[in-house]
Amino acid sequence: MLIWLASYPRSGNSFFRTILRECFDLRTLSLYGASDDRVFSSPDVRRAIGHVSTDLAGRELIDFAHSASETMIIKTHEGPLTDDRAIHIVRNGQSALISYMHYIREVEGVDWPLVLQLHFG
Repeated sequence: MLIWLASYPRSGNSFFRTILRECFDLRTLSLYGASDDRVFSSPDVRRAIGHVSTDLAGRELIDFAHSASETMIIKTHEGPLTDDRAIHIVRNGQSALISYMHYIREVEGVDWPLVLQLHFG
């Protein structure tokens, strides 16, 4: 069985995955496969979050989850790609964008300016 864990980037997905691991001893996968391994490069971080590293991604991972006998929780930053159950994590958009800006700058090494335009109507 597949359960989606869906959120906009920097909205608390990893935090929720940590709760799933700590409270329920559940492990989670990423729709993006091995490309998430660089974000979770530390074995200690992977263990704390409950991140399971796999070379499967996208449709291959979905097919694998559908054929598995145990529940597979798959993180995504998109909407769920199937009609399976989903947990949607929502965070204040301003907070998520500021957190994402820091991630882009500090992890990706890109000087991304955050420009907020306020419109009053």
